[in-house]
Amino acid sequence: MTEELDKRLTRQFCEVSVKVGFAAADGLTVLGGGSDDKQAVEEILQETWESADDWFQP
Repeated sequence: MTEELDKRLTRQFCEVSVKVGFAAADGLTVLGGGSDDKQAVEEILQETWESADDWFQP
């Protein structure tokens, strides 16, 4: 997930650092950038999650 999300975010944001962790609840933290950037990250995350069948290989 981290690798795929990093690849997709790098297309839109030059300097990005992606960290995916396990948690009991869902949450997203976007450091830096504005509300438009957070919205874009949320959309990319949603698209990445929904297309997992295409890129995920256990």
